[in-house]
Amino acid sequence: MSRSLAPAALACALTLLATSCSLLDLLEDGDPDHDPTAISPDEPVHCEDEGEDDCGEPGVVRWSVPLEGEHHVYRERGGFGDDLEDGMRLAPVREISAGRPQDPGGVVHEGTLYYHEHDRVTAVDAESGDIHWSRSEVDADHTFRARTLHAVDGMLVLHSWDERGIGSMVHFAEASEDEPEWTRAELDLDALVRITPATDGAHLVIGETEGSGDDRSDHPDRLHLVDRETGETTLTTDEPGDHVFAREVEPANGRSPGAVTAEAGPASGDRLTAPLEVTVEGSGEELVMDHASGPVLVTDYTAADGTLVAVFQGCAPDGPREETPDSPAPGNPCDAPRLFAVDLAG
Repeated sequence: MSRSLAPAALACALTLLATSCSLLDLLEDGDPDHDPTAISPDEPVHCEDEGEDDCGEPGVVRWSVPLEGEHHVYRERGGFGDDLEDGMRLAPVREISAGRPQDPGGVVHEGTLYYHEHDRVTAVDAESGDIHWSRSEVDADHTFRARTLHAVDGMLVLHSWDERGIGSMVHFAEASEDEPEWTRAELDLDALVRITPATDGAHLVIGETEGSGDDRSDHPDRLHLVDRETGETTLTTDEPGDHVFAREVEPANGRSPGAVTAEAGPASGDRLTAPLEVTVEGSGEELVMDHASGPVLVTDYTAADGTLVAVFQGCAPDGPREETPDSPAPGNPCDAPRLFAVDLAG
């Protein structure tokens, strides 16, 4: 069974039938005429603040906050991440300019969403959407593109690619509502490795597995012990053996593999308003998510009231502007980039 999350798509479809035109034609004429949605206000939004009485209902926007920095709604043919094969994606201009954009991600730990995009990490209250802190220079001495974020034993562990693409790095910090200080682990890692972080108390334990793909491996090829105070590597071994340590509770980027998926939804007649079909494993129901242009599924979590919530990054549908030849990167500039949460199921 499918359920539409907003009436905008139906209204646009009826308009197209009546006028024999497309929303893309309107955009090219300089008048996109895209209806605003719950994420359009250029300020933090929460469903309770808006007087909604259906908070917790599938499809309702729980909260929405503006994103910092310059973003474009960008199309990369042949795939952009795992969620949509040939569609639009909101991405920071710096990420698009660097090459194939890396999808954002996040993990929820003790009620706080830690979200990463390019080289920025932001802490957001998972219930209200209030931003606790946001930092774009985790390491002033090294430039990088964030890959995955883990939470383990009260620590955040960030795995990133070197900006030059010749290696990868690990930084860690205390998971806190107050902005923490980050420490770089003294590790020499190749670009194509996966990491599995854990702890044995005094050390951050990094399991290294060769090859690309998602982080985490139950059988790492190599093990590194990193001092949690200094970042110094005290042991590296190619024989992990039976080293016992506590594994993180939250999976990398907060994902429970396969629990929540998103893929291209029904054609809208406009590449900038193409929706996503969001599926919750075991629910037998698909929700058509059309709150944003270029939406990206960031992560999912269970709220304090038991509701399953999905977090997205996207541009408010009335935010994209016409692409221009002198633009700093391909794609349609977005005047309203947003991070927002949608309730899926109780």
